[in-house]
Amino acid sequence: MGAERSLMWGVSLVLMLFVVVSVIDYVVILHTKLDFDFYCRQVFWQCEQNVGLSSEERLKVELELKEKGFVSVSVVAPEMGSVSKGQVVKLSVKANKKLVQRKKLYLFERVEMPFLYEQEVISRRLVN
Repeated sequence: MGAERSLMWGVSLVLMLFVVVSVIDYVVILHTKLDFDFYCRQVFWQCEQNVGLSSEERLKVELELKEKGFVSVSVVAPEMGSVSKGQVVKLSVKANKKLVQRKKLYLFERVEMPFLYEQEVISRRLVN
């Protein structure tokens, strides 16, 4: 009975190790998405407050996302002060990031995952 029990413990340990490694893979992707959304939410608050983004601010967002490892960054927002009260202010940030993803048990592949943040709000500021 001792050998059977040892074999069961060994199989259980290998399965648990596989589950833990798989969960860690998904947590890395989830953390990247949450970090991307958190940064874009801060930019959106700035866009809402200023009723748009200037070209310098858009460039700054692109550069900061590239520093975080994102590629093909695209920021779409109205020009600062070009939206009047009652119109929609929409921020759209698209970017890709190269991540390592598990394809099979021991096969990893470097994939480019797309990330998208879109948010809109109705302008409440009067722009002269």
